[in-house]
Amino acid sequence: QQQQQQQQEQSPPASINDVLREFDGVTSQLGESFDGLEMYLTFWERYVKIQRRYASDLGDLCSSRHGRLTKLFGSKPCEHNKDVMKCWMQLMDALKANANDMKQSADVVQQSVCKPLYAMHVQEYPKQKQNFSLGLKVLQECARDESKVEQAKRNYHRVCANQQRADFEAHKAIASHKYQDALGRNNIGHRQTFTVALPGLLKEIEEMEWKRISVVKDTVHKALTSISSFGESVTNTDDDRPLQVTKMMFSSIDRECVSVSLQSNMPEAQTEFEESPVILQQQQQQ
Repeated sequence: QQQQQQQQEQSPPASINDVLREFDGVTSQLGESFDGLEMYLTFWERYVKIQRRYASDLGDLCSSRHGRLTKLFGSKPCEHNKDVMKCWMQLMDALKANANDMKQSADVVQQSVCKPLYAMHVQEYPKQKQNFSLGLKVLQECARDESKVEQAKRNYHRVCANQQRADFEAHKAIASHKYQDALGRNNIGHRQTFTVALPGLLKEIEEMEWKRISVVKDTVHKALTSISSFGESVTNTDDDRPLQVTKMMFSSIDRECVSVSLQSNMPEAQTEFEESPVILQQQQQQ
């Protein structure tokens, strides 16, 4: 950030249109990140569906005649060794418990992961899009004010260049007043935009982006905690197991990872009344 600030200090002021294009580019990228929430949501919804289906199929398999080692339901098991049969039924009970854990884990992911992601996308994304639209609107209004200054200046200079007309002084006074009025409006709008409105919007956009990332971070952490709560294949005691490492990586994400700013130097408003070259020449001759 310090290097970026030094580069900005060395760079000339940007035009309002340059700032507008940069703001549009930044917000487009952030908008795509919010669209990514739908991808996260779809992934976890499909995960829940797969887990529930697998848990149901596994439970049904354990309760089937194949799980009971019988040719038909109600018949005696084909395995007559009591020790083997006892071990086998213990396995079936363990797999049924595992299937139940999977279903419960899927329910947790549905409540603690899918719902918050859905709420963030449906409730908060529209607010962020409003911030984007408001920022563009403010900059576009500022650009229009600047354009009106240029138009008023050209009109004033054009009037001053036509001094032969009988009502020249009256037209000059009117054109001068319109030029000064456009300058005043532009200066007020420019100051309001680049010292209050735009910085405030950028801060709000940044906070909303951090809120989005926080939701992703928290929901993934909850999902991994739920997944790790069942199945010996994912709960061995090694601290470097993949799920544990992934959970720690998500936990390490902090506020410093988010920064929303514009690299362009803020444009300078036209503050001086530029006298007509014709009038300046006449003043010099006098």
